[in-house]
This record gives sequence, C-alpha cells and structure tokens, in this order.
Amino acid sequence: MILGAVLLGVVAVFLILSYISKLNSDSQAKLDALEAKMREMAGRPVTVEAPKVEAVKVSTRKVAYARMKIAAGQKISSELYEFKDTPDDLINSSLKENEIEGKFARKNIEMGEPITTNNASDKLPLMSMVITPGYRAMAMQVWNDPAVNSTGGWVNDGDKVDLILTYEDPPQSKQMRTKIMLQNVKVLFMPGAQRNEESQGVFSAAGAPLTVTFEVTPEQAEVLASLEGFGKMRMILRGNYDDHIGKYNGVYTTEVIQDPNLLQKVATKSEGTAAEVAKKVEINKAIAVEKEKAEAARTKKKAEEGREGLNQ
Repeated sequence: MILGAVLLGVVAVFLILSYISKLNSDSQAKLDALEAKMREMAGRPVTVEAPKVEAVKVSTRKVAYARMKIAAGQKISSELYEFKDTPDDLINSSLKENEIEGKFARKNIEMGEPITTNNASDKLPLMSMVITPGYRAMAMQVWNDPAVNSTGGWVNDGDKVDLILTYEDPPQSKQMRTKIMLQNVKVLFMPGAQRNEESQGVFSAAGAPLTVTFEVTPEQAEVLASLEGFGKMRMILRGNYDDHIGKYNGVYTTEVIQDPNLLQKVATKSEGTAAEVAKKVEINKAIAVEKEKAEAARTKKKAEEGREGLNQ
C-alpha cells in the first residue's frame, strides 16, 4: 500500500509540474507577442486626432472710418471716410451708411477713428466745444473790399491768419501806416466770404466789414479790442504748418510813394527769412504726418484687438 501511495504522489507531482510548465509556456508566448506588437508600433508615427472645434461665426456690418483728420465743425463728405467690415457689437454708436453724408464733426475726428453719434451730428457743434482750453472766441470786424475780402474768399473755419491794421499815424495827419498787429491767429468761424464749391466762385458781403470769429488768448483779446475802430483791420492767410512769428516794423504810405522800389527792396530782404521758414514748415509737416500715422496705427490696433476679443 505504501508503494501505491508513493506512486500516486509521484504522478500527482508530475501532473502539477506539467501544468505549471504549460502555464509558463503560454505566458511566455503572450509576452513575446506583446513585445513584437510594441516593436511594430514603435516604428509607426503616432497620430493624435485633434478635437473638433466648431468655428464661431461673427456677424459684421459696415462702419465708416475717417480717412483723414476731420476738424470740429467740418461738414463730413464721402471723400473723408471709408467703410470697413466691423463686428456688430464692437461699435454700437456707429452711424448707418445712409446717415453719414452731410453730418458735421462735433469735435476733431482723427484719421482711422470710427464716425459715430458721439462725434458727428446734423448740426454744427456749439462754439464752446471747439475752443482750445485757455483761449477765447472773439468776433471782430475785418474790412471787406467790394466783392472779395483781402484773402480772395479763401479763408475757412480752422485756417490761420495774420491781422493787419491800416491807420493814421499820427492821428489826423492823413499819413497812413500799415502794420501786422497779430500773427498766426486761428479762425473759428468765417461767415459768407468763402469759396462756393458748386460755382467755384467767391461770394461775400460787398463793400462792408465782415464779422469773423477768432480764437485768441485773453491778452490778445484786450489788444484787439483796443484797436477796434482805430483803422481798417484786414487778414492775410497763412500756409499749413507755418507757425513762424516774425518781427515787422510796418510801412508808411508816404515811404512807398517816395520810393517806388521799396516793395522790391523789402521782398529781396525777406527772401532769406522766407527760405528759413520754408525749411521749418517742411519739418513741421513731417512731424504732423508722423503723429497722424502713429495715431492711426494706435486706433487700428485698438480696433483689431476688439475684433480678436469678439472672435475668441
């Protein structure tokens, strides 16, 4: 019996060892297959599919932007602005396409700035809105020769002029003196004597003084008020970017009569000054252009940032 039990034990151990060996063999085969699969995958490029993002459609509309600087009080015409597609919610106060033509700038509109109900309206702005801080608006009579004024009708709101006074010196002597009294004065409002765009002609109140509104400091207003009625005040138009202030002694009518060549002598003497002024004007113009470009770039960047914010 003992021998039989031993034999059964041996058989049992053999069967167990065979089963374990088979398990090890199957596991090794699986490990070998897995390792081969991993080696195969390692040689292939890994492709990660990006999640699908639906594009957000932004609704836009036409918005008018200033193509150049529009001065306060200036009538807005089609050549002064252009339309650009702009997100609906970016500029809520913008005017519609059929609402802009004929509007007036309520304040200065810089190049690249959108035209809105805040800076444009059907009526001219209040004079108080366009006066530079520290200055005053002063209306005074400027002599208006028959049919045209001293500038040929070319002066418009926003232009710069010099004021010239012709008066008796000494009083009651009938000896006339003409002298530049104030230089580089801004015209706030020029009535009547302006160029007619339709007829290309000039119209004004003939043979009578013309009341023009100037922008002056309080001290300048005192000086001009003291001269009112003292003689004939005229104005001469200055060029753009010319802010030169010169020293002028004036001229007596008798001097011109006694020396017919005086005008030519004065012209020759002042040519050098005019050349220097011309150089300064070019510098001022270049500076102004660069400022306008910088301002336009800032405005454009701000608008683009607004659009990007809406698209996010």
